[in-house]
Amino acid sequence: MLAPSLWLLLSVGAPAPVVLPFEGFLSGADDVPVVGSVDLELHIYDSASGGTPLYSEQHPGVVVVGGYFELAIGSVTPLPPELFQTGEARYVGMSVAGDVELAPRFQVGFVPYALHALSAEGGGVGPRGPAGATGATGATGAPGAPGAVGAPGAVGAPGAVGARGATGPAGATGSTGAAGPAGATGPAGAAGPAGAAGPAGAAGPAGATGPAGAAGPAGAAGPAGAAGPAGAAGPAGATGPAGATGPTGAAGPAGAAGPAGATGAPGVPCAGCVDDATVADRTLRVPFACFINTAAATGRFGPLGFFLINAGELVTCTAAIPSDFSSGAGGSIAVAFRQPSGIGENETISMQLRPLTNGLAVPAGTTRTVTLANNATVHEWLETFTEAEIFGPANSRLIHLTVSSGASSRGFEILGVSLVYSARR
Repeated sequence: MLAPSLWLLLSVGAPAPVVLPFEGFLSGADDVPVVGSVDLELHIYDSASGGTPLYSEQHPGVVVVGGYFELAIGSVTPLPPELFQTGEARYVGMSVAGDVELAPRFQVGFVPYALHALSAEGGGVGPRGPAGATGATGATGAPGAPGAVGAPGAVGAPGAVGARGATGPAGATGSTGAAGPAGATGPAGAAGPAGAAGPAGAAGPAGATGPAGAAGPAGAAGPAGAAGPAGAAGPAGATGPAGATGPTGAAGPAGAAGPAGATGAPGVPCAGCVDDATVADRTLRVPFACFINTAAATGRFGPLGFFLINAGELVTCTAAIPSDFSSGAGGSIAVAFRQPSGIGENETISMQLRPLTNGLAVPAGTTRTVTLANNATVHEWLETFTEAEIFGPANSRLIHLTVSSGASSRGFEILGVSLVYSARR
């Protein structure tokens, strides 16, 4: 927003073209002079406030140096000569870059009313009124130091505006010029639309009677008459064939159980297995469900899938602990990683394992940081978490694992996350 700190100099030059030189000073709300280019819009009114503009002009990209600018009103849109012919006062309003118009407006001085004399045809010129008293000249500000593109010097305060002189009487109105010759006759107009249709003529005499038409189709049959009385019953007919067999009835109650069969031969035990249901000798694997929770991620992956983790991304994996997995079962969580070859950077991977209670993360968890040296070949490895780290102090049944890459990571792959433990057969 630019403060309305400016002054105005207006004059009229030669008759053609007619322009009003306009100079001013712009400063911001903090009274600091404006430097750069601004878009200015100027209007000419017949009143000091309100009203409708009699003339408007826009000056885009006006150069402002140390707050000072100059332009010519009428250089973009020509000034109509009749704007000043009435002898009435005219006021210039200005707005900056689409803001509200600065106040107050600036009254156009006496000189521009010479436009009336320049545009009159054959009329006499009235006597010139006495010139107003010259206002006192303001003190001149110190000039800025000259230079190629040096900063402008300090701006001196503007001098006080002198009192306006009395307006002289208007000159006599010139005689009206002779009427010009009549213009040539214009071309004929287009043909008008067709008129409304006239009334219908009288009806002609009736024609001769035509031959009779063919007979129409027969009408629909009438309703049937009432039924007559029933006749006497005839003799009984011969016996018909037997009907089909009905459905099978419901099954009767089961009979008593027969004697137990002979015991079969014992099966062959697995290597290292004990034929005892109390011994946990079956290895189970529970996959984690994982997803990338960054906006740049393009998808999810399942137990057998894998994807590339880029710099600054975070992977979250969750799994429920099966009911047959308890402390002392020798379980662990395995996270399989793969680093592609030719990355050419060291890699830092941060992991945090947290047991969950009632769906909420336990604050205490296990945090682990893995740092890999630059590898020229593909590198695959496992990171494992122990049974104590899995259950945590609250003996949780839900596990939450996060894996994040460093800010300068060149990328690595997660091949899978699984809970591995032994169970009873």
